Amino acid sequence: MIIPVLSNSYLICLHSLVDEATLMQRAKVRPSTYAQQAISDIYTMVFTCSMDLRRDYIQYYSTEYGAFSTYLDRQFYIPDRVLSRADLLFQHYQYIIYFVGYGFWEDDKIGLELLKEIFHERRTK
Repeated sequence: MIIPVLSNSYLICLHSLVDEATLMQRAKVRPSTYAQQAISDIYTMVFTCSMDLRRDYIQYYSTEYGAFSTYLDRQFYIPDRVLSRADLLFQHYQYIIYFVGYGFWEDDKIGLELLKEIFHERRTK
């Protein structure tokens, strides 16, 4: 699940981590293309440069803030429309990643649709 937070920033909520090859398949990009490099850059930005808020809350802030929503409010000034769902998200997802789309992320709507497409967790039967 992808939740827009502020302009060009999102919560990426995942049940499990996704590897780079899976993102390439979901994005339907060919190797050695600009598209492949762009998806690789997004993968790096999400899993290397972004913060897993759920992990950080558990490791460092759960005693201080009590509720996950309080942590998000006080540390990141997350809008109320997201805070109202934060504690439920915390219970449901193993990874809650705070991602800020720098640089090429000029059109927020296009960025959101791309993230939804490549991070959508398909259900298996």
